[in-house]
Amino acid sequence: MSAGQWLIDGRWRDAADGATLPALDHCARAIFAHAAIAAVADVDAAVTVAAAPDLARPFGGVKPSGWGRENGHDGIEGITGLKSWP
Repeated sequence: MSAGQWLIDGRWRDAADGATLPALDHCARAIFAHAAIAAVADVDAAVTVAAAPDLARPFGGVKPSGWGRENGHDGIEGITGLKSWP
């Protein structure tokens, strides 16, 4: 990882514009690190990955056990059943 990177979807990616923001140690009055500044493209990539449902995750429950009752595999099947036509 370098100063101008973001961790998106489990991989370190270069920031879209490479801009960084210095982190200042106020006691020593020195810069001790540089953090990447998110551009619109970086935010879009992170939101796209975060919004994509992973149906392989556990379902049920509303705490760390899964995505809740509606967003798991069984929840999706429950609202997308096949209908017969006359």
